[in-house]
Amino acid sequence: MQELAQVRHEITQLDEQITKLLCERLDAVKRVGRLKEKAEKSILDEKRERQVLENVANHSTDSEYIPYLSEIYQTIMQEARAFQKAHKED
Repeated sequence: MQELAQVRHEITQLDEQITKLLCERLDAVKRVGRLKEKAEKSILDEKRERQVLENVANHSTDSEYIPYLSEIYQTIMQEARAFQKAHKED
């Protein structure tokens, strides 16, 4: 069980790093949302989202991870769009 506890501790540390990075990503998403609003552009940019998914696939360390990473990033982008909508300046 010692090994299980060690791996779970490693996952906890990784989750902390991921959370910090996601917060930074949301800060950037908010800035992008404001720029899109000023330029009167749609929140959804399908071309950009395809680029993000391609980038994720290209940076995966194992091809087995790609479909899972793709799902994770689709959810991240979906929530980013919701975040942008919630922070639109009226």
